Amino acid sequence: MHRARTVPLLATLLPLLLGAGSGALLSREAAPVPARLSGPLPARIDPAALTTTEALRSLGLVRLPQFRHVRQRLCRGDAAERVRFHDGLARALAEPGAPLHHAYFELAAGCEDVRDHCEWLASEADDASGAVADLLWSALAICWPLDDAGRFESAGVPDDAVVSYYAKRRRTDRVHSARLAAVVERRVGASDASALENALNAYARMDHPATARHLMRLHAASADDERRYALTVAMRYQSDPEASRLFHDTCSRRLEAGMEAWRNGGGNPRGSPMRWGNPCDGSKDRIFEQPRPTEAAPNRDPLDAILETLGRHARLDMGGDFQFSDHTGLLRQLADLLRPDLDGAFFDDVWPAADAVRLYRGPHSIWVFVNGDGVTLGVPDRDGAPDLAVAKAITNEVTAALRAPRILEVWWRGEHFRFAHDGTGDHYDINAALAITNFLLEDAGSARRVARLATEVGLAVLVAEPAGMARARAQGLLVGTSNSHPLRWIAASRRAVPREIPAPPLP
Repeated sequence: MHRARTVPLLATLLPLLLGAGSGALLSREAAPVPARLSGPLPARIDPAALTTTEALRSLGLVRLPQFRHVRQRLCRGDAAERVRFHDGLARALAEPGAPLHHAYFELAAGCEDVRDHCEWLASEADDASGAVADLLWSALAICWPLDDAGRFESAGVPDDAVVSYYAKRRRTDRVHSARLAAVVERRVGASDASALENALNAYARMDHPATARHLMRLHAASADDERRYALTVAMRYQSDPEASRLFHDTCSRRLEAGMEAWRNGGGNPRGSPMRWGNPCDGSKDRIFEQPRPTEAAPNRDPLDAILETLGRHARLDMGGDFQFSDHTGLLRQLADLLRPDLDGAFFDDVWPAADAVRLYRGPHSIWVFVNGDGVTLGVPDRDGAPDLAVAKAITNEVTAALRAPRILEVWWRGEHFRFAHDGTGDHYDINAALAITNFLLEDAGSARRVARLATEVGLAVLVAEPAGMARARAQGLLVGTSNSHPLRWIAASRRAVPREIPAPPLP
């Protein structure tokens, strides 16, 4: 059964059905932040207890329903959110089967480009143990700002984290990891073929004499044909002549046998061993690239030099996650840009029409696709099997409901605000987000406002007080103002970047 909402469905939908404009205020009332946003993170979730909106966004519990909300606070180093995350993680991994393991990994690894977050993960991993340590190390392995191979050579680092670390680092230098070599050796003697394949894929990126000798030694000692072949494939990028020759000879024989079997079987193009290219090509062009830079290159757009005299500005994401995207992502970005004016605000984005659809109507769980994303349904029994007719009916109801308008909810300063918006696609309803943000700023008595800048690609916004906004408008920098085409203005700015734009007379 769905969690009860404080606003009846008819009262929720009526203003939308009557044509409330996108970004329009539907209601406001005194109300505390709900526990699902501010309380402890869950250790286990009953999918049937989620609203339809939450079930769609959780992607079959691969993500927590409030994934974006928690991730953004973790990324900006919110101390309370870090405590909340660590507490929820410890309880979730203590649950039998740890059903939310991947959901918490998604949170921990969601800020892999943020140095402060990666340093926090490193300190937490050093102090943790057991399953918690394993998850934190795995998240740390994909943190680009802390590209420290020495950290992952320790015997205490989980094997999976070592594999992940080296699988993500593409190098041109000749390196060898004794720690990864030990993982490969253990997995050659184990029964899990996929775990060995993952380790060998990472090991194959190391073109080093010690790596080649180790692979050839393991190959000579192995009695299993498939594992011997997997070891020769891992030699494909080695410069060592003997390892390279072993790979090409073995691969060529296997390819020739595969091509002959394919021709004898009729030669269907989909079954050709060459359909993805020559598997015996040992070119390093794609595998051995320069390491990914840990710091973003400075933006040298001359627009930035002008905007610094007007107020704060930023380029923001303009597309949500998947087809059931949480449009509050843009509101959270704007709240960060406007700090501290909107600090403490909580956001949620719901489909009232979708929440009226019951996803669980029986004991059988069935996986279906709605708008391209997977959704778990509960359907009744029919002759000992799931009733597919009911599953189709639920799918059709959800698909129709997703075309209805949505509501952005904001809890802030002891009040609950509800705004209409029409974000029914993959991209944010940018006009609604800006209108809602400016409403909250005005309601709080802030002098600052946010407006969209005229840029050629993507979404850029300016945060300024009235004088700065007036000057930006006079220069044609804002969307919807005259002379606002970005190429025209940027071309002029490249000729001469003034230190200050004269302020036009204000009315």
